[in-house]
Amino acid sequence: QKKFAVFCLARIGCEIIDTQMKFIDKQSTDILFTDKLTFENVPHDFQLDLEIYALNKSLAVSTDAKDFAERYSYFSTHGSPKVKRKVQQNETSHQKTSNQPQSKFVLIARATYNKESVNRMAKVRTLVMERPQEKAIMQLPIEDSFISRFLIQPLCYTPSAKFTGIIEFNRIRYSCILNGGFLHGEEIVRNNSSNQRTFSIPITTETIILSRNDYLSFSIFNRGFNQEDFSVQDLFTLNIWIRALQQHIVDIRAWAQTTEHLSSIRRYSYQPLATSTSSVNLTRKPTSRTQTRSL
Repeated sequence: QKKFAVFCLARIGCEIIDTQMKFIDKQSTDILFTDKLTFENVPHDFQLDLEIYALNKSLAVSTDAKDFAERYSYFSTHGSPKVKRKVQQNETSHQKTSNQPQSKFVLIARATYNKESVNRMAKVRTLVMERPQEKAIMQLPIEDSFISRFLIQPLCYTPSAKFTGIIEFNRIRYSCILNGGFLHGEEIVRNNSSNQRTFSIPITTETIILSRNDYLSFSIFNRGFNQEDFSVQDLFTLNIWIRALQQHIVDIRAWAQTTEHLSSIRRYSYQPLATSTSSVNLTRKPTSRTQTRSL
């Protein structure tokens, strides 16, 4: 009975990750890859190409699986942990062209992922089937669909991407953290006062940041709420805060459609910090009044 060696290759730009190799026959009903493929520092307009390669095992010179993988596929890392590597874009196409006929591995199907593909649940996806030249490969029992789970974790929602600094709010100094769509602030106190003030202001795709260099201050405006004014000690610090806030808005806007699939994302609302004992009241404007701001 004919057996086949199958593996997947995922690519974003010049970065490649491959799965371990699976061996199946014509009686197989499913091919299960348990590999978790993770790409880091991916741009928001990325495209992930998933390719499936196969080889009729009878075409291999050696019957030893590890030797077989090493000799006949420059992609595969069968028998060892999956490998992530970067290749030059112009070298990639050349290597695939020159090595593939020698290795006998054949591209049999492909799929494409982007931001619209994200889903917290496993989802049925479509495979674009290729037409291999070898008749033995054409007998591979693979359908034109598969199931996978595809998640995106925006960097701006991770603790490692937080921006910190000291600003003044209502003439009170606060230690602040900008992260995950919120600007959090805790009053700086010299002792363990039980009346420590805190605030939490959402930064959304519709948030407007206003800067006033003459007064070393900036304002955060969210539609439907009062404008909140902050001040800093010098112009250099002011420019850093303005850039950080504006970049945070850009990042949130770029990844907005992916965050609804992350259960850990906190929804936008004015709330005090959970650990606080006293909070700054943020006043909501009457709905009958409408005001606008522009940069």
